[in-house]
Order: sequence, then C-alpha cells, then structure tokens
Amino acid sequence: ILNMTIDVTTHVLSQRELQQREELFRLLATSIPQMVWMSDKNGSLEFITEKWTDYTGQDLAAAQNSNTSGSVIHVDDVASVWE
Repeated sequence: ILNMTIDVTTHVLSQRELQQREELFRLLATSIPQMVWMSDKNGSLEFITEKWTDYTGQDLAAAQNSNTSGSVIHVDDVASVWE
C-alpha cells in the first residue's frame, strides 16, 4: 500500500487570489465610461468591454477575426496604441 499526499494549499490560495483579481479588473473595466480592451503581445484581442462593441459594432469573435488596428483605431493613433 502506498499513500502519498501533496499539499496544494498554496496553489489553491493563489488560484483564488488570481480569480478575485480578475473579477475586480472586469468590474472596474466595465464600470468606466471608456472603451477598454486587452490584447496579447501580437495584438490579438483577449478582452473587450461592452463600450468596444457599442463603438465598433464588433463582438470579441468579430474583433479577433478582423484587422482591428486598421478598422477601429485612427491611423494617427496606431503607433501609440502599439506602444
């Protein structure tokens, strides 16, 4: 008989904290009147708020499948957005 125990308390607590922080971020992002989006380092959208959809008419799936920087962000602002 082999009995093995692994303490996962730290991992579980870290996951809970991460979830709480993500919920707080989403609450803050959706509460402000500005358009908020988050993209990865390649520019692929990972998160958008309802303000994005109201302004662009694109939901997350549509925005991910389009040339977003060319169709939503003014040409004069693209460089600063990428920074």
